Amino acid sequence: MSKTIRRTPKEFLRLARREHGDRYEYPEPYVRAAQKIRISCTEHGDFEMWPQSHLLGSGCPDCKTGKKPNGYWTKERCQEKAQLCQTRMEFQSRFAGAYDKSYSLGWLDEIGAHWNTFSVPNGHWTEDVLRVELLKYGSREELRLANSSAYSAVHNHQLQRLFDEVYGPQKSHEIKWTFDKARAEFLKHKTRQECHQHANGAYQAAFRQGFLFRALKGIPNAKGGFDHEKPAIVYYLRLHTGQFKIGITNRTVKKRYVGETHLFDVICVKRFDVGMDAQIVEDHILSHFKHLRYEGPPLLSSGNTEIFVTDILSLDAEAA
Repeated sequence: MSKTIRRTPKEFLRLARREHGDRYEYPEPYVRAAQKIRISCTEHGDFEMWPQSHLLGSGCPDCKTGKKPNGYWTKERCQEKAQLCQTRMEFQSRFAGAYDKSYSLGWLDEIGAHWNTFSVPNGHWTEDVLRVELLKYGSREELRLANSSAYSAVHNHQLQRLFDEVYGPQKSHEIKWTFDKARAEFLKHKTRQECHQHANGAYQAAFRQGFLFRALKGIPNAKGGFDHEKPAIVYYLRLHTGQFKIGITNRTVKKRYVGETHLFDVICVKRFDVGMDAQIVEDHILSHFKHLRYEGPPLLSSGNTEIFVTDILSLDAEAA
């Protein structure tokens, strides 16, 4: 079973603010993913919710935050929200509904023309320039999410000491997995999917440190397997038999389940520019709700190990 990265209260609050802005207050600190958190809505007061549901966009049940009527996300509204963001990833995280509409209708390049894509010429990332860039962010993870170009440059130029200078020493479990050690571990396996499954500690540490895909170079994906480098989605389904399913794919749900879409309704889809980010979300959910997994005959042609007996994310309006 995949191990997961333990989320800190500070990290949860940062991700919640990215998703919902200042709409909610959090009177009690986040403890763990398997424990509901108390959230205060500025209009309707307190309510409880699973942390992962909140980070995926679910909010106050009374005001139905994030659920807009058909036709709400016009191009003008999407552009207005896009202007509030500095990067495509920030737009996706803060305004998922606007992002999804813009993505589906091909508006992203136009409404996001001002975004910083961090396309820089060769030689731009000198040590001094990198140090200034790192000081703009509060942690390695914030830098990775906001400026992957600078994050990768630190590793490519072997300037990891800048991370220690700006953010403090790494945790012991990350120091264990250097590039050479992770590479050697990955070479024991035939596919990238096997690396993720059987060398998960090295896999997660390499991803956090920015050298995962270099360490996996030459190791193929399994035929038809999930590609961690390509864009991906996390999807949440309600099966017509009453169960709920979480999953990830580089394709659409329709293409993932050809001939089976009549068996379920799609409740939620969250897009990620990098598949590894989608994998981390799924790993958290599968680990913390494992006691609610469905055990019985197959309900779909594949992916039956990610089916649950109840609405674990509290995202289904019909079940509420």
